[in-house]
Amino acid sequence: MNLQALLLCSDEKIVRVLRRVLNELEINVEHCPSADAAIQKLTRSRFEAVIVDCTGEQLASSVLKSARSAPCNKRAVAVAIVDGQKGLGSAFELGAHFVLYTPISVERAKTSFRAARALMKRERRRNNRIPVEMKVSLIFDSGRPEQSAITSDIGEGGVALS
Repeated sequence: MNLQALLLCSDEKIVRVLRRVLNELEINVEHCPSADAAIQKLTRSRFEAVIVDCTGEQLASSVLKSARSAPCNKRAVAVAIVDGQKGLGSAFELGAHFVLYTPISVERAKTSFRAARALMKRERRRNNRIPVEMKVSLIFDSGRPEQSAITSDIGEGGVALS
């Protein structure tokens, strides 16, 4: 299952470069041309990365805040695309983990997204977990005595016991 990235950008050149790079890194791209569409998708779907063109600082800020407020996307890696003339500080003030400067080259984008991908994979959990506390008994085939435990959360792929 590939990682998912939301891309808010209206510059077709940047979109083409990022699609190519992210596709090579097995990251699916959901492109949104407007902030409203991006915010709507952030509330309905899970993304491991949110990539935002910060040309319109107000719109970029609202999209990144929406990502942080959506429970399923609050741990998404934020990548800001900024003009080479803009200050680095403003992108990080908006909540970006990584910054890409325009004009974006394939080589620089690959380098940045390799690092971002490692963080995206680490932050991703394959299945959602639901906190559930209840007593369980463990019975072993090996003849060991029955043991009691308490569940802390349950997911499709397993259960956490304490």
